[in-house]
Amino acid sequence: MENLEEALEAAERDLLSKKDGSEYIELIEQCLECQDMLIRRKASWCLAKMGQNKTQNSYIYELFLRLADDNDPETKENMLWGIGEIAGAGIGDERSIPIICNGMSDENARIRGMAAWAAERIISRLELFSDELILKLNEIEDDPSPYVRKSVSFAKECLKKKM
Repeated sequence: MENLEEALEAAERDLLSKKDGSEYIELIEQCLECQDMLIRRKASWCLAKMGQNKTQNSYIYELFLRLADDNDPETKENMLWGIGEIAGAGIGDERSIPIICNGMSDENARIRGMAAWAAERIISRLELFSDELILKLNEIEDDPSPYVRKSVSFAKECLKKKM
């Protein structure tokens, strides 16, 4: 377990310095299968950071999809962040739509907010227009959380500019 943690810390350092991180995919995949929530959480962050760093490896999308049923809120938030980020690199497909919709219905405001942001990204960057995503954005427009309302407002503004 200690070796996994050390390897993930090395991956985090490299990813923070904007490296591609492709060499860590196998490590991250192994860590995502781990029972230790903190290791899965850290691995999901590394995976999302790879998306932000525009890693051109479509397999990371498949790894994000595996996280859809994870029970840890931070891991879910990282998954949604990563799905949105890799959409900017042109990676993703319609399989993310129900995942993002579920995120917008989550009890956790951080997950709802990140899902709203991810919805905008897959619609505008991948041109995956979905009535279901728009409906969900409209449903949470008046969310009690200021963070969610701001995310929805940002998403809708970006989508207006695209349409």
